[in-house]
Amino acid sequence: RITDTFPDLWITSADSVDDRVVSVSATSPIICYGMNHKTASSDAFLALPDSSAGTDYRVMSYGNSDFILAMSVMPSQFAVAAISDNTTLTITPAAPTATGHPAGAPFNVVLAAGQCIQVQTDGSVIGQDLTGSMVESDQPVLVYGSHARAEVPVSYVNPMGSTSRNHLTEAMPPTCTWGKVFVLSAVEIDYAKTIRPEGDLMRVLALNDNTTVTVNGLPWVTLNHNQFADSLIHGAIVVEGSDALLVGEYTHTQTSNQGDNGDPFLAIIPPVDQTFNDYTFFASDNPVFQVQKVIIAADTTCQSDITFDGATLPGSFFKPLPASAGGRGFSVTELTVTPGPHRLTTNLDPQHAFSILSYGLGFVDAYGYTAGLQLKPVRSIGIQPLIPGKHDNRLTFNNTTHWPVSVDSFQFVPTIGDASAYGIHFSELPSTIGTLPVAKSATIHLIATTMPPGPVAGTVRVFTHTALWHDLEPAEMAYVFHSASEAVDASGVTQVALSNYPNPFSLSTTLAFSLPAEDNVTLTLCDELGRVVRNIASGPFAAGPYAIRIERGDLPHGFYTCELTSERLHIRERLPIMAGE
Repeated sequence: RITDTFPDLWITSADSVDDRVVSVSATSPIICYGMNHKTASSDAFLALPDSSAGTDYRVMSYGNSDFILAMSVMPSQFAVAAISDNTTLTITPAAPTATGHPAGAPFNVVLAAGQCIQVQTDGSVIGQDLTGSMVESDQPVLVYGSHARAEVPVSYVNPMGSTSRNHLTEAMPPTCTWGKVFVLSAVEIDYAKTIRPEGDLMRVLALNDNTTVTVNGLPWVTLNHNQFADSLIHGAIVVEGSDALLVGEYTHTQTSNQGDNGDPFLAIIPPVDQTFNDYTFFASDNPVFQVQKVIIAADTTCQSDITFDGATLPGSFFKPLPASAGGRGFSVTELTVTPGPHRLTTNLDPQHAFSILSYGLGFVDAYGYTAGLQLKPVRSIGIQPLIPGKHDNRLTFNNTTHWPVSVDSFQFVPTIGDASAYGIHFSELPSTIGTLPVAKSATIHLIATTMPPGPVAGTVRVFTHTALWHDLEPAEMAYVFHSASEAVDASGVTQVALSNYPNPFSLSTTLAFSLPAEDNVTLTLCDELGRVVRNIASGPFAAGPYAIRIERGDLPHGFYTCELTSERLHIRERLPIMAGE
């Protein structure tokens, strides 16, 4: 019991660097769980290993309580822990923080190894919720979504006029491990296998725009980037998204004060492609938890090949779900467990095995946690506009995994039209071309062989692999390609989509740009010291796209900058170019 030895372990700060981090290491592989238990306020979590840490996260939390208990606030919150020194975090909170950081405004924090930061809302402001907050970092970190003490649903009062609340904590998986298909099952509140009529609350958070979500095959909701939706669930369901999702299950606040079991907890539900085939998990030895069970959500191909503490479970224990996904069927069961460790295994491969959720319920108390998952990267790249709101057709992409990523190819696919009319230039790749180190970013520039007269909607795809994983999905982002005449930012500054290909080049490269109106233009090439080494063009240019070939000639190996300036349009754009061997 760590808090017996370190009574000052609790993080009490907000938005400031703290050193209350516990590091656990072992000489052989272990499984590590954490459990907080105070009187009538508990939760448990699976501690994720450093090897599964990422650099891009979204937070799942819950809204501020509608009640102030004993004059103490109960805020939405999350925490981030660093593994390495000089780790820079960029945190974008989804709600105003207790120290005054506005919602949607990024702020930076630098952490040393073993340091953390806790971010909280102002708990006195009802309903504020940090779900959807973004955590980005330049080195892998670990993130915990949490709530000091929540009632679920927020503002719920039972028929007796009271409500129960509970601490919520769960480790957040990095976005590169999010999936599209999930199996959930509402918890049973007693030994008679009774499911509370109010059900559990399901929360679904989307990574990208225009993500459609179905429940048991029926349309439910369409979400944009960082949006979430809630629904009460009853029994077992299959949830499927058209794009990556983070799914959480919250148990319902106790519905009476007549002695029934229950209190909120948060469990992150693993996607079905992150299932595993060998779990060791625990059930609490605290007698307050009168009901302790484990939910098994299995691929139907393995439901007759699962052993519990060495004994094979009959396939008849499992109840099939009414919907399938990707040609796969699923089934669920719940087992009552005794205090202590337990093991669930199957001989099938991890990808088509099962996931488990362990929980315990007592009078106004509960805990629950996802007891294991693979955490293999499904995709390895995050994409976003280089400068949000600026239509210059440049995108930045960053490695969100714990491994170096090999960038295989890029593609812009218009919703209507020919994909072969569009290409992508590298503006910059750190280190070796085609390889993106851990937590590093690079930039690409979308181009068209013939500049379209107006915006073109489509999808950007980045195809990648790592040394360990070759079956990654392409990273995708909906994007609107803009012609040069539309390429302006919020300040009204015109952009000309300056790019070149190939880059680096050996013998020659082609400089591409487009002018929205006639103007006098000067194009020069400068070396690393800013000295002009070549005048490329100078004079009047009519409106429209241009492609100018630049011969290498006697230019030595090195980095250069192409600068385009114009008079009437007040344009000055610079483009880095590399002359290779």
